[in-house]
Amino acid sequence: MFSSISIDWFTLLSGFAILVMGLRVYWLDTHRRMYQTFMATTLLLFIQNLFFFEMESVTDLAKALELRRWQENVWNLTVVCMLLTMWFYAKQFAPREMKKWEHSSLIIAFLIVLGFMYLEGFTQHGHGDLFFNENGRLALMMDSYTGYDFFRLGGVIVTYGLCIYFSYLPYHYAFNSSTRGIRMGIVIIFSLVMIGSFVQNYLLTYFFGIPSLLNESINVAIGGLFTGLMIINLQLTDLQSQHAVPSLLKTMTNWFILTDRDFRIKQVNSAFLELMGGSAKNWQDKYLNEVFTGKEWGKTKERLLALEQNERGNYETNISVGGQNNYLFFLVTPIYKKILGLGGNLRRGYVFVGTDLTDYKMSEARILAYAQDLETSNQALERFAFIASHDLKEPIRNIGSFAGLLRRRLAPPAGSEVEEYLEFIERNVQGMNRLIEAVMTVSRLGQEGLSFEPVNLVGITKEISKRLWNENDGKQLQITFEGDALLKGDEELLQQLIQNLLENALKYNEAEQPCLTIRVKSDSLPGFVKLYFEDNGIGVNEAYREHVFEMFKRLHSRAAYSGTGIGLAICRRIVELHGGEIWIEDTTNGVGSAFVMRLPSSE
Repeated sequence: MFSSISIDWFTLLSGFAILVMGLRVYWLDTHRRMYQTFMATTLLLFIQNLFFFEMESVTDLAKALELRRWQENVWNLTVVCMLLTMWFYAKQFAPREMKKWEHSSLIIAFLIVLGFMYLEGFTQHGHGDLFFNENGRLALMMDSYTGYDFFRLGGVIVTYGLCIYFSYLPYHYAFNSSTRGIRMGIVIIFSLVMIGSFVQNYLLTYFFGIPSLLNESINVAIGGLFTGLMIINLQLTDLQSQHAVPSLLKTMTNWFILTDRDFRIKQVNSAFLELMGGSAKNWQDKYLNEVFTGKEWGKTKERLLALEQNERGNYETNISVGGQNNYLFFLVTPIYKKILGLGGNLRRGYVFVGTDLTDYKMSEARILAYAQDLETSNQALERFAFIASHDLKEPIRNIGSFAGLLRRRLAPPAGSEVEEYLEFIERNVQGMNRLIEAVMTVSRLGQEGLSFEPVNLVGITKEISKRLWNENDGKQLQITFEGDALLKGDEELLQQLIQNLLENALKYNEAEQPCLTIRVKSDSLPGFVKLYFEDNGIGVNEAYREHVFEMFKRLHSRAAYSGTGIGLAICRRIVELHGGEIWIEDTTNGVGSAFVMRLPSSE
């Protein structure tokens, strides 16, 4: 009698112990499916133990059979929850997506368990024959076999095997040595429970004819307690990304708003509260239109409702708080939940992650104001340069005219001091005229609209080369082309650009035969081409390669090399007007200079 009472009360106490462990695991994270299904499993095990407790106290076999039917279906529901627990356990702790065949296997296992429940609840094909053994304990025996029994045997192998397989996946992908042992422990304990149940209730009874005691509370209690304990240790030991989310929300400077599918606020972070005020609890379940009060929110809301899974929307708004305008930009992502076995997804809500653009917008406004002022200043400066250059022409022209009158009136003899002075005046007048013309050319660049059209590089280069040959009394610049390009730009300006470069290659060259090689190469920037103008002239020292593009910057005296010092400044301005760049590099043979340009291509 004492032994029977001990076993009965152990059944009840083990059920309570399992239930307490389920609650402890559930409190780790009440929102995670794994902990929810583990809690449901322990609750069903507790209910099953209540049935065992009641069955162990009855002496009427008919009453025991009626309780057995309910107990068996509670166990079938328990198997479903165990499958789900191990499924979510694998999804949480195995770093990969579950495969299609694994989804299919889970659905098949559910259908098998539904078949078990139908057999137990609505037919006479129960699991084995129930009887009282010589000790007065309920036992299970298989005296005869039917097709239903073999279906049950095969189904149990599938469902129990899947439970063990899902429990093994986190161990298989365990990269953290400190949690590998815990994961292995879960596999072992869970496997022992499943295999022990299969051996006791199926293998011994089906193949060896050995009766099986009906009460499995001891095995189940030990398995459930140890599995729950290991899950707790694994959760505390294994660092998962979800553990960092609360800290991330507290420290992130971006706004975070979590809403349900009706745009009711469920969670906000500290950055939101710093500007909007109040507490997270105060904002709970308020509609988002209390935050976004602008008229544009209505249209944005309709657009967000139309977002599909994996799509992302955006929303820019102006929020006025305490009399200050705050500009915010939000990325909005809908949250979907998979509907198990139905092949679809259910929209649960939205995540709003916002960036405060107030400082950026204010800076942008200041920059635009500065840019407008600079544009106005540049235009005024260009007009001044044009007007000043134009007005300077008249006194320079008068000086030249009076110098000519003096020459005719005085008729000084060649080589005299007066002749030398007059020549000096006329040379400077001519130089000043060239300088004024160059300044006016620079000031006019970009004032008129550019006409972009295809321009053949080789064609205009040969035309300019002939013109230079006539202007320089037959002094020839030998040009070699390596490739051709169809440029896209203003033909007049591109001619000016190439003419300046050819004049430089001819002017700053002391070789018996001045040479220029023009190479055409593709550029990494789409729609552009690189041009290399390599001469065999005197070259440009690396220290001065940037300075030569400045206005009036000369590296040599006018006595050594004539010119205004504006030619390369004009080249840079023309290239920039075409959206390109110009710079100087070393030549391939180390002699002369290589002017490199990036210009738009029409090809």
